[in-house]
Amino acid sequence: MCAAFNAIFTEDIYDVQTLDTVEYGLNTMIAVANSKGYVSVYSFQGTQMQISQPESFEVSTPLSVSNLKFVKRDQKLFLAAGVSLMGTIKILDLARGAIINTIDAHNDEIVSMSMNSRMTTLLSTSLDGSVKSWSAIDWRIKEFFRVPTDDPFDFLIHLSSDWNPNEPEEFVTGGLVFALMAFGKTVSQR
Repeated sequence: MCAAFNAIFTEDIYDVQTLDTVEYGLNTMIAVANSKGYVSVYSFQGTQMQISQPESFEVSTPLSVSNLKFVKRDQKLFLAAGVSLMGTIKILDLARGAIINTIDAHNDEIVSMSMNSRMTTLLSTSLDGSVKSWSAIDWRIKEFFRVPTDDPFDFLIHLSSDWNPNEPEEFVTGGLVFALMAFGKTVSQR
């Protein structure tokens, strides 16, 4: 697969902001966001690139696509793009080649997104201290909580989320959130 990755990054190796990969049928799909606010989607079968021109979407303003996550649903492939500076998540329908939904997700920069293995729920975290779970069926909010702080002078430096593979895949029990606060404090919550 190294040759395929080299083909993507030869031209814009210093311009990649974030990327995500997914197995889709016999292909491997790779989404790459650059600093200009564009997202390109490439398809590979083995180590061979299937398409010479990637599918490209203008998602955002420069330097603001912070996260990409593929979502498979009903034999269709979607891409969730976290637009960090606006606190929004844009949903791209790859078959239609269009942005089909824009979610006003957070009040500050989006710092991480993760999907559960069944691809039914998307977690997003933000520097506003919130963690939200979204239905990957209708893109409505399922759950919301704030990172608990015990000091009014605490402020959030980083917040990330992931799924615990040993737990059920519902947000309350299956999601694991880690927060790095100022002065070296950390908060972990399931």
